[in-house]
Amino acid sequence: MLLLSGVRDEVVPREHMQTLWEVVGRRQGIKAAEGDGNDEVKGDGQVGEGRSKFVEFENGTHSEFQILLAQ
Repeated sequence: MLLLSGVRDEVVPREHMQTLWEVVGRRQGIKAAEGDGNDEVKGDGQVGEGRSKFVEFENGTHSEFQILLAQ
């Protein structure tokens, strides 16, 4: 699964994308670190042995993603 998030997205807030990413991590059984008891997903933006990835664009807005994806 690939999640693309624009920090300045005016339709889908950053917090919603981060929550979705946490759900992906939980469903794939990923933890922050083995044995630390913390279920929060952290790290390099990949879970599920690299099958899923979260990419955040600092200046990205919602309409810019439509343009980027259309190219």
